[in-house]
Amino acid sequence: AWPEHVRIFDAGLAGIGALRFFEGCTRAIIVDAVKTGAPAGTVCRLDPAEIAVPPAAYSSHLAGVAALINLLPVAFEGSELPKLTIIGVEVEKVGLFSEQLTPPVLAALERMLAEVRAEVLESPG
Repeated sequence: AWPEHVRIFDAGLAGIGALRFFEGCTRAIIVDAVKTGAPAGTVCRLDPAEIAVPPAAYSSHLAGVAALINLLPVAFEGSELPKLTIIGVEVEKVGLFSEQLTPPVLAALERMLAEVRAEVLESPG
């Protein structure tokens, strides 16, 4: 159960279409698969500035997140931007899209959710 002020969206591969999810937010947590070289299943926190221009090592998903982050100031010009946190789960390899999670990523879900819960509880709304 999430607090009432929390809205959860599956942006999938929405790209710039995901900008609408940031409307009215003071805080946003982005969860995505990453490929940084850490062991598969590693849960990490990334500063949005770290991926504003993504290194080639990051996944194509995260490259889309970087483009989204770069567009936020343009899309919401004159408005206060939400505080962003990115929580990544290391994947084994980047390949064709599949709805199935690999065992290391599946095993990391509870750790990832704990990170998201900690962020939500830190921010009362």
